[in-house]
Amino acid sequence: MSIILQNISFQHPDGDILFTDLSFSIEEGDKVALIGDNGTGKSTLLKLISGKIPIQSGSVYREVDAYVVPQNIDEFSSLTVAEALKVDAKIIALHQILAGNVEPAYMELLGDDWDIEEQVIKALHQWGLDSIRLEQTLSTLSGGERVKVFLSGLTLHQPQLVLMDEPTNHLDYVSKDLLYSWIEKTSAIVLIVSHDRELLDLLSGIYELSSLGIKYYSGNYTEYKEQKEIELNAIENALKGKEVERKVALKKQQKVAERRQKLDNRGKDLSIKKGIGKMGLDTRQDRAEKTSARYKSTQGDRVNALSGDIQSIKDKIAQHSVLKLHIESSDLHDNKILVEAKGLNFEYVKDKPLWKETLNFLIRSGERVLLRGINGSGKTTLLNLITGSVKPTIGKLDVAPLNWMYLDQDYLLLNPSWTVYEQAQNFNSKMPEHEVKCMLHRSQLSESFWDKPCSSLSGGEKMKLSLCSLLISSVAPDLLILDEPTNNIDIHSIEILTETVRNYAGSILLVSHDDVFIQEVGIDYELELK
Repeated sequence: MSIILQNISFQHPDGDILFTDLSFSIEEGDKVALIGDNGTGKSTLLKLISGKIPIQSGSVYREVDAYVVPQNIDEFSSLTVAEALKVDAKIIALHQILAGNVEPAYMELLGDDWDIEEQVIKALHQWGLDSIRLEQTLSTLSGGERVKVFLSGLTLHQPQLVLMDEPTNHLDYVSKDLLYSWIEKTSAIVLIVSHDRELLDLLSGIYELSSLGIKYYSGNYTEYKEQKEIELNAIENALKGKEVERKVALKKQQKVAERRQKLDNRGKDLSIKKGIGKMGLDTRQDRAEKTSARYKSTQGDRVNALSGDIQSIKDKIAQHSVLKLHIESSDLHDNKILVEAKGLNFEYVKDKPLWKETLNFLIRSGERVLLRGINGSGKTTLLNLITGSVKPTIGKLDVAPLNWMYLDQDYLLLNPSWTVYEQAQNFNSKMPEHEVKCMLHRSQLSESFWDKPCSSLSGGEKMKLSLCSLLISSVAPDLLILDEPTNNIDIHSIEILTETVRNYAGSILLVSHDDVFIQEVGIDYELELK
């Protein structure tokens, strides 16, 4: 069994070409990733393979239907759990038969699946969804629970071909471990779009999608990074070689010009001595100028070609390089108490506190704190309490006067109705206009982005604009609050965010299930919500 794609192309209705002539195959037993920057077409490619959107050009061959774990779970909100798992018709047939309706259509639809309800309940239990009812709509579930409904379909249907689009985005660490275990054990063909580097290290191959096409790297993500490092070294060596060639060509161009000038001057002197008339001198000068221009043009073309090669190589290096953004740290002295909770709790419903035990903790300046807990444990609620969005209903929470920056997975720091440039200027307190534009450029948001609404940006672009807005505001945050900041951005953007947060010297309160990100930014201690 295999998947074969030949000469696949896709063009948006507005005429923008997403990719052209992609060809690759995935063989039986392969577990591979599809990675690339936001906007390169990864999700679109999965939809073409699954048949969700029609193929415009080329062909897709697959022997079996694909089971899909989607990224945009909101579009399924109106479905019941049974409908999302595609077992609603069988369950209706079962209930009709049990009620005495033995019409052939119901018998045929149910087939031998008399225990379909037990199978579904068992599958849901395996993925930690014991309290979920089959008639419940997905809109009543959390983001993590919705994803786990689709993951339970892996257990229920035992598919031979699985396509996953960012499956760990909303999962807590317990659920992620369940998914990692399933991936390691399954014999199905698995193609995953993901930025989860821990997950990517479980796979046997990486397909990288870019504006240049698609390229395969054998091995897991760690091995892919090693291969990319070798490629980058080769590109940098090529740049050095081209720069040497250009220097040589410029010197040669200069020497040719000097030699022609000397020959022209000597020719004039000899012509005067020989008594050649003005017409003869003009003819010789014209011939000499044409020859000089020809030499100059040849050498100039060579220099221009090398300059173009150098710029092309620099562009490639820029694609590989990690953007460095520097967030100023506050001047708070270490160990100042920023947040203190005493007997803290919160009630969404009266007399039903969110936490079984009240919370007591301190966060001091200079500390980097990880806030952990499974889905539904109240992590975001605690952040809302700290930022003052909601007030405690039980106990006390003291927050010192401080400047804080809240960077969440949806980048709510941005106003979706503003353009990129308006967003930057609305955070500008004292910078001249040209400096604001320079800051946008340095944040990899060139002039082509400035008139775009913030709502149209990819996750990675929103992250860069959020950080850029903070830099433009010139406000050094006393506390940097990060709520699942790596969820909706590509790997390259994660590297930018990692570098920025790691080099920030102030206090950090982090909610994340991305263990690699947690390790790389450095954490002093954990607060775990039960």
